[in-house]
Amino acid sequence: MSAIKSKNIRVDDLQRKDLKIVQDPNLYMFTMDAVLLSHYATVKNNCKAIDLGTGTGVIPLLMSARGKFSIIFAVEIQKQLASLVKKSVQLNKLNHLIKVVNEDIMKGLPGIPKNYFDLVTINPPYLKYDKNIEKTSKNIGKRELCGDLEGFISITGKLLKVGGKVAMVQSAHRLADTLELLKKYKLEPKRFRLVQPNLEKEPTVFLVEAIKGAKPGLKVNKTLIINKNDKEYTQEVSNLYFGEGGLL
Repeated sequence: MSAIKSKNIRVDDLQRKDLKIVQDPNLYMFTMDAVLLSHYATVKNNCKAIDLGTGTGVIPLLMSARGKFSIIFAVEIQKQLASLVKKSVQLNKLNHLIKVVNEDIMKGLPGIPKNYFDLVTINPPYLKYDKNIEKTSKNIGKRELCGDLEGFISITGKLLKVGGKVAMVQSAHRLADTLELLKKYKLEPKRFRLVQPNLEKEPTVFLVEAIKGAKPGLKVNKTLIINKNDKEYTQEVSNLYFGEGGLL
């Protein structure tokens, strides 16, 4: 993705309907996992959505291109990142659709309605809390320094309406914890997909979609392979980045 640099700020092309994203290399920046999640979530027309721990806002931005949303809240605890998300929203003229909220989701999100949303997306930190890790922007995005996995899933259960969906991406080593917590908060896993770097390596992350109040019954999709080799994406991943996109 090409970049236009100005001091610490850069503007990247998201390769989707002329969307751009404002980022600061000194702060947390989005990864491929967030891009995969934006394509994984299934939505209905006039969908009301909220992205928890939005980081750079890449998930709301990419989902906006699907044209099915009536509103998308982008919630981020870090003030600097939330400010960049607002810049991206303004740059793409999406103020009417994406509402940026600079709040700590672990405090319950005052002013955000409960039992309201059709879709919640979460890409929570993969690594557990470590008191010896400095609380930098990048570390907050990677490690549970400002909120843990159960906290993200708990607030998700409160925000979703019955029948609403949560789509999330998480590290493969947190699979058992994630499925257990989803069920604990009445979010029934319905769709699941492993993601691995190439055919020679083990899966590193997984995508899962759960429905609030649904009956048990999980569909396991074939594993998503990212690379054919060290330099070339598989056709499915290439389509997400450079083609017409679509669901995973």
